[in-house]
Amino acid sequence: MRWPEKLPSVGFVAILFTNTAVLAFLAWGFQQPPLDRVWELQRELKIGAMGKLDSEDRSLLHAAMARHPALAGALFSQGEAIGLLSANSQGWLETPDATVLRSSRAGRSCVMVLDVKIPDPALPLAIDVAGWQWQKRLNIARQGNSRLPLPELADDAEVITLRVVSKASRDEVATLGVRVSFECAPKSRKGTHD
Repeated sequence: MRWPEKLPSVGFVAILFTNTAVLAFLAWGFQQPPLDRVWELQRELKIGAMGKLDSEDRSLLHAAMARHPALAGALFSQGEAIGLLSANSQGWLETPDATVLRSSRAGRSCVMVLDVKIPDPALPLAIDVAGWQWQKRLNIARQGNSRLPLPELADDAEVITLRVVSKASRDEVATLGVRVSFECAPKSRKGTHD
């Protein structure tokens, strides 16, 4: 086995190492910070640019809420504990897909109330609701209120998605009259009995 006659100098190795470290630092520095992406997602949901989160953004939001417990409360306005993040007008959906956030402050048992006010020819209507490791489908055949009890909250906060599906095309579903509201039992205080 022959060794090269001349090995690289210490200065050359130091320059190579420094340039590699600078490139790695710049690659890391140009990544979007997670909380910045959460803020961007909140704005896009609120103005209706997107209705629901894709799996990557949903995981990012869930991880950010686990890392920063006060984040779920900061995403709500006026101290809410459960509500729509997606574009809505007093609970009336503006997009066929919607994102709901439920924090641990919402209480033990929550019910999602869906008020459907759409023309009869657009019925029946299906609403798919999915949270962390659960999903349900509501089949709605007539106008009025439907109630969906939500499973117990397994973590500090949960992202829930809704998808409205009807006989009409996807573009027409966005204008349908579906209102989402929530009823939660008050959270029991420590030291009291249920």
